[in-house]
Amino acid sequence: MIKGKVFLIGSGDPALITEKAKYHLEMADCVFYESSIHPNTLHHAKNGPIWIKISRNKREWKKKILDYFSLGHTIVLLMHGDTILNPFSFQYLTFLVQHQIPYEVVPGISELTSMCLTGQIFLGKEALITFVLDEQKFIKTKTCPQHFPLLFSLNKAGTYLMKLLKQFPALALQPSVYICKKNHQRLEGTLLELSDKLKNDDSSALLMVGQQHPLFSYSSSQGILNGIKILLLRGMEQSQELTQELVKLGANVIQCPLIECIPNPVALAQLSRTFLSSFKILIFTSANGVRLFMRGLLDKDLDIRILANKNILAVGPKTKEALKQMGILADAMPHTFCAEGIFDLLKDQVKGEKILIPTATKARSSLPQQLKKQGAYVKVLKIYKNICPKMKRILVDHGDFVIFTSPSTVNRFFNSPFYQQQRIQAFCIGEVTSKEVAKYQVESIQVAQESTIHSLVECICHYVEASTSHL
Repeated sequence: MIKGKVFLIGSGDPALITEKAKYHLEMADCVFYESSIHPNTLHHAKNGPIWIKISRNKREWKKKILDYFSLGHTIVLLMHGDTILNPFSFQYLTFLVQHQIPYEVVPGISELTSMCLTGQIFLGKEALITFVLDEQKFIKTKTCPQHFPLLFSLNKAGTYLMKLLKQFPALALQPSVYICKKNHQRLEGTLLELSDKLKNDDSSALLMVGQQHPLFSYSSSQGILNGIKILLLRGMEQSQELTQELVKLGANVIQCPLIECIPNPVALAQLSRTFLSSFKILIFTSANGVRLFMRGLLDKDLDIRILANKNILAVGPKTKEALKQMGILADAMPHTFCAEGIFDLLKDQVKGEKILIPTATKARSSLPQQLKKQGAYVKVLKIYKNICPKMKRILVDHGDFVIFTSPSTVNRFFNSPFYQQQRIQAFCIGEVTSKEVAKYQVESIQVAQESTIHSLVECICHYVEASTSHL
């Protein structure tokens, strides 16, 4: 008989999950998880395990563990925070021992520890921090505290701050630090200032009141996007630079490729010296189009010399950069990075010209139509198509940042089984993409001023700054 095993894994901040924990999550046949587990943690289970949320009905989940164990399954019991400190650890272990189920405990980083790391708050005795274990009992005391700093772990932070000030008005001007448990957002100021900013805040948070030792002062190198979960709906090849920029700023980037670029061999077979010789203008509308076009040339034993004396246009910076990497300098790029921008650039110069546009099968047809109206001969060569790959499990939570780079990613995301009317924050490249997002009744949509990585990152940072200032 095949014997199963249970791994009790602790996880607080998903960015600090241990390598051992990730390994066992990847190998698991089924995962039992507590409701307080951060959704990003679940992304580490890559083999499509059975997911079971631990409910209040103890008999139900205990029976399921016994059932899966009897089938020889490898089971992960995913616990919030550190397995040693989790209040339900003893209950889980007692159950496993009683039923002679082999188990292994995999420690994790507690939420308190990860939040202290985020805020550069150190709890060693040299730091002289007093950790308030029972904040409700503390607030009922009559003597104003004399030893600082004080560290509180709070629910409904705004309400508690007001009560704290009412009970101890002398604390009003004490320098304080607030760290939100959900996204690790950090605010600094006097206790009075924080109370005013957070009066309507019902979040769970860490609060430090009083000046910490100067050695442990907050590092300004902490990223503005620290702890924020961002879903990126493109593969690594198309989004490596953007991912690197967001990670530098502290974001927790989850890549969820919804579109895969597949070459169209029939169209690429048309690329020949004779075919290309008749075109005076080539318009590239995407970096994917550039890469596949050049690959098609090489497959025919041709190279960039075949494009000599042709006018080559790039729709935007990424396409221009892709051309440059192939040894081609674009002759022109519009100020507005879209099909309309290309048309404005060419509209008075195309009468009688032959234009080739290598593009995707379902690309917008507005540019070819507009150029034809101006008297140009336009050949649209559909050299690739965007398909929907098999989707990995996407855990979408309220408040997640989602980056949309094209209408196709928009439709794929909102029609996936993982979108269940969550209140997401959408960030878009291009007005066409943002209009597509708006069709799905998304309340908050931000659009980058330009269709560039720099502009998109700037848009996200400005949104976070504005949101923080309104707390």
